[in-house]
Amino acid sequence: SASASSCGGKTDTACICHAPRRMFPVLGSSARNSRRLFMKQSQKRDFMGAAADRPLAKQSLGQNFLSDEAAARRIVASLHCYGDGGGQVIEFGPGQGALTKHLHPLYPKMTALEIDQRMIAILERDMPSLRVERADMLKVDLQALADERGGALSIISNTPFYLTSPFVFKLLGAANCVEQAVITMQLEVAEKLLSSPQTKQYGIISVMSQLFGRPERQFDIGSESFSPPPKCCVSVMRLHPTAVPRGSSEPFSAAQRSQLLALLKMAFEQRRKMMRQTLKKLLPDAAVTPPESWLNLRPEQMPPEQFVELAGMIFGDEDGDGEAHIASNPVYASWKSHKAGWTAIEPRASDRRGDSSVDGSGDGSRDSCDREASAAQERL
Repeated sequence: SASASSCGGKTDTACICHAPRRMFPVLGSSARNSRRLFMKQSQKRDFMGAAADRPLAKQSLGQNFLSDEAAARRIVASLHCYGDGGGQVIEFGPGQGALTKHLHPLYPKMTALEIDQRMIAILERDMPSLRVERADMLKVDLQALADERGGALSIISNTPFYLTSPFVFKLLGAANCVEQAVITMQLEVAEKLLSSPQTKQYGIISVMSQLFGRPERQFDIGSESFSPPPKCCVSVMRLHPTAVPRGSSEPFSAAQRSQLLALLKMAFEQRRKMMRQTLKKLLPDAAVTPPESWLNLRPEQMPPEQFVELAGMIFGDEDGDGEAHIASNPVYASWKSHKAGWTAIEPRASDRRGDSSVDGSGDGSRDSCDREASAAQERL
């Protein structure tokens, strides 16, 4: 056999040809990969050992704590903030402080916003000089926070996966007060943000992020780098929110943004139908009738810039928010653009940042949020 000829027919287990498979790392059989795997596992054990006395992750909050020191340093290095002490640096969901312990020495004036009181206690114990506040990441008024911190925010977050899509929309809608955001997300969601037309992943979040977020993929992280490990790979993405859509020279108003999102919602709910069929209720009142060639396209065939032009043709200079067109159709009657964080709404008193009434259910029940987010991400 090939094995026997390569080792002279010996069957000693010291021979690499006949050694048990379990002696070799899953990443490969080379000595280089063996060393890398050993170093990574050793590093992870040291990192987790330091956190052995800390509370376990709460499934209800979607917590997956980063347990890879090297990955934590790389995520922090992806945030490019130049200012006096990092007063505009905001970390959402610091958890046990995997990122915070690298961020805080670089940006001593940073703020950490956490909803889990157990984690707040840990952060206050380990980093007494850190500014920590209790808050729900989807309910924070980013404009008020930027005004308070004296400038546009630089956001970083190991984001709970079930909050990824609404948090991305919240960031995209905060172009006036967010300069950049470095966030973790499921690999499949990252691929949706970057996907091109005529692909299965292309959808609402693809169009909106490419128009208003300039998404950049930094690097990927394996599930083994988290505790507990998620059932997916993770990507680190950087966003640069802007009010000027790609390919345009003028910023979009809040009404224009809402109209565009309403149009995308209608189109991608029926992604396999031609735009002629999807828009038949809007075409009679359109400011400008779209070209015939456009109406023969399916939404998945249209690049982001074309949707901007199409929204201008349909809605013109109308001041409305586009939601009336959707509400007239029972399929969309319950949808409002602010549910995705795109249209700003006045928070209730109990929702304001740092309010003492916020508790573990502040992100919403995990069960209900999981169901809603899973369905939303399928649509997006």
